[in-house]
Amino acid sequence: MGTPLTDSYSPRVTGEHRRVGALEGFFTFTGVGQALSGLWDSVTSLPDMARSYAYSQIANLYDTQQLYQLAIGETDSVDFTNPITSRIQDDGSVLPILGDTIRGAVMATPIGLIDAGYRGDWYSFGQRLPSLLEAPILARGLGKAALDVPDKLSSSIDGGFYPTGIGKFDQPFSLSPQFEKISVGLERRGITLVPDRSKLDMSAGERAFVQLEKDGSGILVYDPATTPFVDILHESRHISQIQRAQKSGLLGDKSPYSSKLKPLFERGAYEYELRLGERFDFDSRYNRQLVDRVNDYYTPQFERSLLRGQSRIDLFQVIEPRLSPLLDRTQLQQRVK
Repeated sequence: MGTPLTDSYSPRVTGEHRRVGALEGFFTFTGVGQALSGLWDSVTSLPDMARSYAYSQIANLYDTQQLYQLAIGETDSVDFTNPITSRIQDDGSVLPILGDTIRGAVMATPIGLIDAGYRGDWYSFGQRLPSLLEAPILARGLGKAALDVPDKLSSSIDGGFYPTGIGKFDQPFSLSPQFEKISVGLERRGITLVPDRSKLDMSAGERAFVQLEKDGSGILVYDPATTPFVDILHESRHISQIQRAQKSGLLGDKSPYSSKLKPLFERGAYEYELRLGERFDFDSRYNRQLVDRVNDYYTPQFERSLLRGQSRIDLFQVIEPRLSPLLDRTQLQQRVK
């Protein structure tokens, strides 16, 4: 489940601050260095995109076999495995993935390059430099939006973004007074902190993510220069969710990163943030973003699909026992007024 851990993620973070060398500082904190890092990561990501495409072709063969079995009466249902058809099946419509695909294709053109430069996001600017060659447009747009197999739960921003308005939540995690306490706590739970901006998909607004193995160990990747403390709390919630699901035995071999389960985990994490927002009086615009993210993941189509089977409902009640599978969308909207 997730990407296998390797020694490349060491050393383990133990809560101690360290001195940043001149070369590392250049690539982490300067615009030119960030752009060069983004360009390098864009080039080296091509093998991963090729693997995603190969996976989709294998999934197509399996889905074709399922359709044949349905046609001859050997089965009465089809559970698609191809990332595209599986998401369409869960959403109940082609429109969401069509929108993501179009956006991905557009942002892979020089338009995305201009957008990154305008926002001063030089890492994303470097990632999108290959768009000037025009060749990667379809590969990066279609591949990124439609063919990638999800293997992580992440904190991300899309377009405009508002902070919480509370300093201790908005400051970089690496500078937080809670850094050492949380680092040690995560280590005790088998989680390795990875302060590595290059592993984040900055072009998609990703600010942190977690990947866990079946034994509950895993990694939490973040940007030491920019990832705010509140995003670490979001990812820590995911760690708790996954470890509870694994301990219950209900998760089994299922991936929490799949389109069939990810909305459960994301709804729980964003509603957890919303409760923090109500307790500490977050900026209403930030809370509005949280509500939007809940609605983005936990769509009415997904909810209808969820209610057709008991196994995912049981899993949801394990990972978020205080939430109902039935989302009261009216009440959710009222929480940010």
